[in-house]
Amino acid sequence: MMRRGKIPKEVQFIFDKYAHQNVRSLKKPDAINLLKNEFNLNDAEATCMFDTFDKDQNEIMSIWEFQQFYETVGNGEG
Repeated sequence: MMRRGKIPKEVQFIFDKYAHQNVRSLKKPDAINLLKNEFNLNDAEATCMFDTFDKDQNEIMSIWEFQQFYETVGNGEG
């Protein structure tokens, strides 16, 4: 079983802009907005990324799923 460590500050900062009341998940519309606004994706790209990283296919992006996206796709730096 993979141990989940502490969420990096930059990941938490971006996620918290879209999360309400300190929840650790975003419903699909909020997650799509996050991906579009923070990563300059269009609707189709954001939906594709959401579907790819929504590992449990529950239409919700958890902070852990977002962290996987952030670490895999990157933050645009480098």
